[in-house]
Amino acid sequence: MIDKSQAFSNDAPPPYQHALRPTSGPTSTTRSSSPCSKRQPKARSKAATPSRWLPTSIFGLSKTAKQVRGTTQSLLRDLLSQARPDEHEWLSVLSSCAEACSAQGLNFSTVLQDPFVEGHIPVYWAILKRPTVPVKADHTTPPSDPDALVLAILDASLPLTPQGVADARLACMTVSDNALFVRLGQRYEGFSQRLGTDRVLLGGTDVVDSVSVEEQRNGGGAFTVRFSLTQFQLRMRVSKSAKIEFIACGRLWYLVFCVAGASVAPHSHTGHPGEWLVALGLGEHSSPSWVDARLSIIDRAPPSSPPATPDPQSAAHWSTTLRGRPQPPKHPESGKQRPLVTIPIKTDSHQISPTGPTREVVVSLEKFSSGATLQNDALSYVDAEGTLNAQLAVNLRETHELQNCIIC
Repeated sequence: MIDKSQAFSNDAPPPYQHALRPTSGPTSTTRSSSPCSKRQPKARSKAATPSRWLPTSIFGLSKTAKQVRGTTQSLLRDLLSQARPDEHEWLSVLSSCAEACSAQGLNFSTVLQDPFVEGHIPVYWAILKRPTVPVKADHTTPPSDPDALVLAILDASLPLTPQGVADARLACMTVSDNALFVRLGQRYEGFSQRLGTDRVLLGGTDVVDSVSVEEQRNGGGAFTVRFSLTQFQLRMRVSKSAKIEFIACGRLWYLVFCVAGASVAPHSHTGHPGEWLVALGLGEHSSPSWVDARLSIIDRAPPSSPPATPDPQSAAHWSTTLRGRPQPPKHPESGKQRPLVTIPIKTDSHQISPTGPTREVVVSLEKFSSGATLQNDALSYVDAEGTLNAQLAVNLRETHELQNCIIC
């Protein structure tokens, strides 16, 4: 039983550890003989909460907004310090903290986006400690969503601040979790890198850009990115760019198609205004790297119905290994194989670095005959819905290291 006579003489938050222990039943009272005692269970049931943490009592000791903020931060810090908090526990903590902050006129979203947990916001640590696979509570309970706590914190943090978004993106990069990174980008507008014109063009569509990453697990520093860009030609003509971001090998990468001379085009490019470019670079906080990459554009799908027997060429479009590339596709109308759009993207004498002299590798699509066809509606490789399908095979090695090596 809490002794409410223990008042706090300063602004420090009250102790909260006992609030983390589940209660085994109703608290005892010295007024059991009172005539009003029979009505106590009814009054408690009305104000009761399904929380196992029941931090309401400890919040009752916090008389000022500053004390409530301190208690909220302490509860959240303790929650994130657990190895794997139970879903019922963190739901109760978030709910109770939100109610306590609201009662004192505090913005719970602002509290959640303060870097009070070792210099980072709470969702940063929730991402770092996110379980890699769902954990079953018992054999009959289906596995829970491993992202549930992360999504709950972000939902309670809305609207997201730029600093909050940056910390969450940094956490995804730290654990090299592209799947979560893509999921957050599709769920929260603040994570999206789309330009204002892209939001108008694509905001009402159900189809979004898709990005998946497959890393080589033998420590060789190689990975493959498969992606689809919705309304590719329309975005290039209106927004002057089409961009994806992804995480691989502990780095945040971006691949952007853009028009030379536009405000979004790389300033380092000295080509002719209007030509179409593709650039591969690293995002903020990423470590420098050599790049030996190959971009392959997949041909559009035939507009007619698929044949009765499976076409081995269509299956080969996406069955590319890290050491190979797709088979040349057939032209959707003539049935003849046409050249595959293959574009090398390599560093020269410097690594790419977000803060170094070479921030990205820029290649002109017009230097490749097949790459120039991306601008032509009749010859373009985009499908009937305007989607460009492609893949990027990347090796993090010095491009001229094989030329300089000596065979003993």
